[in-house]
Amino acid sequence: MDIIIRKAVPEDAKPVASVLNSVILEARYTALTNTFTEEDERNFINGLCPRSAMFVAEVDT
Repeated sequence: MDIIIRKAVPEDAKPVASVLNSVILEARYTALTNTFTEEDERNFINGLCPRSAMFVAEVDT
């Protein structure tokens, strides 16, 4: 099993929102209180400035 870490792309919006929302709904480990839609997350990824980055980790089995 390998773990691949890469920059997020707009196509990652749905799974990123899903993971983030599960943490938000648990209400224990984040100060965030509102969940995010796939569109919200896609807009965030698309809006990152050139000096910013968001990374995702994938398990390659």
